[in-house]
Amino acid sequence: VCIDPRRSETADKCHQHLALLPGTDGALALGLMRELIVNDWLDHDYIDRHTEGWPALREKALAWTLERTAAVCGLDAEQVRGLARDYGSTRPAAIRLNYGMQRVHGGGNAVRLVATLPCLIGAWRHRAGGLLLSS
Repeated sequence: VCIDPRRSETADKCHQHLALLPGTDGALALGLMRELIVNDWLDHDYIDRHTEGWPALREKALAWTLERTAAVCGLDAEQVRGLARDYGSTRPAAIRLNYGMQRVHGGGNAVRLVATLPCLIGAWRHRAGGLLLSS
């Protein structure tokens, strides 16, 4: 899945392209977190052993309903739901960040939110799982 405001060569090579509005990556991450929580696609042991501050983040994420996330990101609620389901149930799951999202206002926090997703599902436990910024 390519998540990018513009249709790029990378998007053309992916099975799915989600063209979210620029600068809404953090909102999408929070919406995905909510779906991971409500569907219990979490690795509770990994969260307990390897994260800090989860209760506060969990509370914030629960406010990001599918409808709110979709409206802010310019996506359909079903796209958000499907992405969360696929991410929460795929092993290994990996995210590759590119350089664009951190170049907008709030981009650093968006990167932090996206980087939290692999921790929530325990993706770091699996070879080839987790997150990559650059090779």
